[in-house]
Amino acid sequence: MVSYNGLMNKDVRLDRLIPLTEQKRRALALGTADRHCDIERLPKASQFARTLDERWIKGQATADQVADALVRFHVHR
Repeated sequence: MVSYNGLMNKDVRLDRLIPLTEQKRRALALGTADRHCDIERLPKASQFARTLDERWIKGQATADQVADALVRFHVHR
């Protein structure tokens, strides 16, 4: 998997710091965003973006880290 700033490092275990209710709220927010994109007929998120989403949901990455990784991924393609 492509790695930016060590974000994809499997050794990071911060997910235990995010309560399950927060994880559910984050998953619901991303699901709502996906439905909105479907309505607007926008392209589906890439597998890399979905992997980053999962890391954000679990608290293994901040929203800023995810956004930075996505920008770097698309700029360096």
